[in-house]
Amino acid sequence: MKRICCSVLGLLLIGNITFAQKIQSSDVPQSILNTFHNAYLNAENPQWEMDYDNYEVKFKNNKAETTTTYNKDGKWMKTETQVSRSSMPDAVKESLSKEFDSYNVNDIERVDKPDGVSYLIDLEYKQVNYIVSLTEKGDVISKDEAKEYKKD
Repeated sequence: MKRICCSVLGLLLIGNITFAQKIQSSDVPQSILNTFHNAYLNAENPQWEMDYDNYEVKFKNNKAETTTTYNKDGKWMKTETQVSRSSMPDAVKESLSKEFDSYNVNDIERVDKPDGVSYLIDLEYKQVNYIVSLTEKGDVISKDEAKEYKKD
């Protein structure tokens, strides 16, 4: 079940995988490569993909699974990093304990965007999975039931 939850969360965070195409780093514009390498000096094993018009790179950064997205013009759009519960701000931990105390936490990602930071958390309650988004201050942005992807 946890594997399904993580897969669902990954699909929600990364976008529709059907449209993502793996590409070689030689196919990425040099300006994007430079921006990426300057921001992530310790990036391990970067894997590039095209998702519609966006360039996504998946890599390990200080042992954490990370995905960074750039638009076709090279502008940074967001970075998603797997984090532990202990590394979240106290306000997020408190909100999680207060609002979702009886839920099991399956996965946590910190989402950095130009307009701020949020936390995307995969929760399970009574065998139903939810994706909850919280601000850095612990305010709930959204709570949605995760739909399992099933092949026909």
